[in-house]
Amino acid sequence: MSYIDSTKLKKSKTGIKFEILGLKKKTIGVLTSAGGVGKGYLLKSFFTDTKNFLFKRPLKIAYFSLEDDIDIVNDKFSEMDIVHKNIHFYFNKTEFFNLVPNKYDLIIVDTFSRFNKGQVDENSNSEMSYLYDTILERVRELNCALLFIHHTNKTSRDKKNGSFDANSLRGAGSLSDDARLVIGLEEVKKGVLKASTLKINFESPNSQVYNRNASGGLEIVKEQGRNKC
Repeated sequence: MSYIDSTKLKKSKTGIKFEILGLKKKTIGVLTSAGGVGKGYLLKSFFTDTKNFLFKRPLKIAYFSLEDDIDIVNDKFSEMDIVHKNIHFYFNKTEFFNLVPNKYDLIIVDTFSRFNKGQVDENSNSEMSYLYDTILERVRELNCALLFIHHTNKTSRDKKNGSFDANSLRGAGSLSDDARLVIGLEEVKKGVLKASTLKINFESPNSQVYNRNASGGLEIVKEQGRNKC
């Protein structure tokens, strides 16, 4: 039996260290939007703009591009003035299980559906929880944080009757339940997008508004500050 006596608990003098907003090492988060909205360009903004609300310091990042091949990655991410100098791109999900501990601060998997392909039923809570626990165990071994890129469900795309919240993830609800952070990206009007924390366990909710430029990239309009809960 393993436990910690309450008399031995001590608050950290420096506070909890987060790799990105609301996501500490050995935890998993999700970035979600409908297909084609601009998740990749949002990540590019995170990588290059120091005023973004998600990344607060340079990180060592492993980016698993499971949908786009090297030609697309070259086109999307080349010639960036990258704040995070150590971004390594991988194109095969098996490499995830070959990584060595303490090499990266953050792993980004784009997309969850491609990572999960051929493994478990995306709509089964029990199977998804099993897969999540398996991945979480690996993330703890690697001593890093992990951010999945995932699509929203059909209901959340219904502007008239749908809602955009932590339950908007496609598939079983256990993924949003288990994740420590859920970030949503939506187009609030033509050419204007909003990224916001749909679920955040350890810090206050936050958001940021972007204009889509002529090349498809995203430019910060203004910092929204803290949302009211």
